[in-house]
Order: sequence, then structure tokens, then C-alpha cells
Amino acid sequence: MKKSILLLLLTFICSCNSKKESDKTEHEKKEIKREYLEQKFDNGISIQTEIYIYPNGDSIPNQQKIYKNQILDTLESHFYELQFEHLQNDKFKGKLTYFSNFDTIPKDKIFSRKIEFSFLQKNTDSTKYVDYKFTESNVLNFEYNDFNDLSLYGYIRESITMEAISNKNDMTRILERYILIDNKNPTENPFDIRLY
Repeated sequence: MKKSILLLLLTFICSCNSKKESDKTEHEKKEIKREYLEQKFDNGISIQTEIYIYPNGDSIPNQQKIYKNQILDTLESHFYELQFEHLQNDKFKGKLTYFSNFDTIPKDKIFSRKIEFSFLQKNTDSTKYVDYKFTESNVLNFEYNDFNDLSLYGYIRESITMEAISNKNDMTRILERYILIDNKNPTENPFDIRLY
């Protein structure tokens, strides 16, 4: 009888410990690490690339900053700067500045250009998908509610339709770029740009 009770108690303790371990593993499965890879060249150029490293080992490049003689070349780079200002209660004002090397394409060659910022907006009992469009500049002011931990998960989508010439024939070329937007590291950004 004592052995049965002891075995039952031991089984209960082990199952409690394994449940805590599996919860931790489940949380860790979602975490995506963000790291920077830097390449330096003899000609004074260095490239810093932000890499998202997924739990399964996949990795994707995200932002890229190019430096020439230790000076950031914003015309050759593509990256963002994100700032927050607390307004009241759970309301925040965000400012997203987007730098794109597509800005160097001559405007008379571009038929259309769209830059959109999408993110998840957390509310007290739900989460919704919010879209903003950049209009005349690469700076976007937006409002954001946060009822949790000031985690912002989103992405920028830039799409350009432009003139292209191939074998003296007029053609259309489409350029698209997706950049993940996060303010935490590690992140749990649910937008998987590996699918695009």
C-alpha cells in the first residue's frame, strides 16, 4: 500500500515538473532572435545586416545598413527607425521612419509606388490587424494602444511598378520588399515573410 501511494505521489510530482518544462519549451518555440551580421571590406565599406533566426534554424535577412568609411549611406541602405511617445493611459504615438534604397530610382521611371505599414493592435480582450499607408514621405506617424508590454509586431511592404527595357521592348518590372518591424529582442512577430 505504501509503495502504491509513494509511486502515485512520485508520478504526480514528475508530471508537474514535465508540464512546466513543456510550457517553457512551447514559449521558446515562438521566440525569434534578432542578430546583426557585419561584413567589412578593404575598400572602407562595411555592411550590417539584421538577421531573424527562427527556432527551427531558418534565418532571413531583414534590414541592411551600408557604411562607407564609417558613415551610414542612407541611399544604399534599407532600414527603419521606430520611436514611441506615451500619450495617456495605454495610448502611444509612434513615429516610423523608413529608409529605402529604392528612393534612388528616378521618379520618371516609376509607374506606381506603395509603402504600407501593418501591425497587430492589442486590446484588452482581442487583437486586430491595422494598416497605415505612407503618403508623401518616408515618415509615418501612427497611434498605438498597448494593454500588455509595449510589444509592436508588424512589417513594412514596399511595392514599386516601374519601366523596364528588354531587347528594346517596353516592359514593366515589379519590385517588392518586406521588412519586419519589432521593438523587442527576442521577438514573437507572427508575420512570416519567409512565405512571400
